[in-house]
Amino acid sequence: MEKFEQYDANKNYTSYLTGDRRLISVNIPVELHYSMLVHRAETGENMTQLICRLLETELLNNR
Repeated sequence: MEKFEQYDANKNYTSYLTGDRRLISVNIPVELHYSMLVHRAETGENMTQLICRLLETELLNNR
């Protein structure tokens, strides 16, 4: 099992802050990553745009 770095309150995370956006790292299953690559090739929508659109739909439109 992979070991992931835990949040450290003393660590400087300001390099991850970019304007009104936040940089995150996610691990996704290989099948989903492949589907995202196919989606990008078919639509031109990059992975960041896809993830943001899906999160907005799921989290903001379902209130």
